[in-house]
Amino acid sequence: MRKIASVFLILLLFMPIISTNSSASISRIIDEDGFLGGDLAELEAKLYEAEAECGIPIRIYLYDEGKVAFGYSENHLLRSFGFDTDDDVILLLITREYNTYYYELFTYGDGYDLISDAAADRILDDSGVYSIKRADFGQGISAFASVTSYEVLEGRRSARLTAIIVPIILGIIAGGIAFGVVFYRYKRKLKSPIYPLSNYARLNLTVARDDFITSHVTRVRINTSQGGSGGRGGGGSRGRR
Repeated sequence: MRKIASVFLILLLFMPIISTNSSASISRIIDEDGFLGGDLAELEAKLYEAEAECGIPIRIYLYDEGKVAFGYSENHLLRSFGFDTDDDVILLLITREYNTYYYELFTYGDGYDLISDAAADRILDDSGVYSIKRADFGQGISAFASVTSYEVLEGRRSARLTAIIVPIILGIIAGGIAFGVVFYRYKRKLKSPIYPLSNYARLNLTVARDDFITSHVTRVRINTSQGGSGGRGGGGSRGRR
């Protein structure tokens, strides 16, 4: 019984280490045509650090479009890493077309929510990330990992700040409206006559008549069908360079 308890205690102690090693061993880069050469392990480590910092998976996919008839779909790219469009993930696609390199940013789930359009442009236009255009993939991917992690953390801080400020502003507006209503009613009472008006004026209605002239019926067709799909947030391409 003591041996079983000792084994169980050892497993508990080493489970975090096992979990960390397993996470670190996940492939975060797919390089179909060997663009990266010997930099793959170092870049994997940088992506792991950035992902651990921002809390959202970051993936890189590289391939030569000249070898693929119509290019890869987003679903194919995501499934290659074990994700789909409902997951939280940030993906950088790097392609070669006729000896010219392009890169495109895709975000899904929390990645889409936390990276604004302005933040996406900052990532794509970062001078380090733009090194990809010169085939300096090591510099480009390293810069992408760093800038993306920073923008995600900034997005989280902004979201928390908004969650605090918006209720305060709404409370101030509601208080202002309530004060305005009370103040208006008070001023209205001050302007009301202080003498009995009925003692000085009288209105007697002796004749009343209603004449019905005509009526119109208007029919409006309401389209009850609703387009679009359900699901959380959004996702997809955020720009290509």
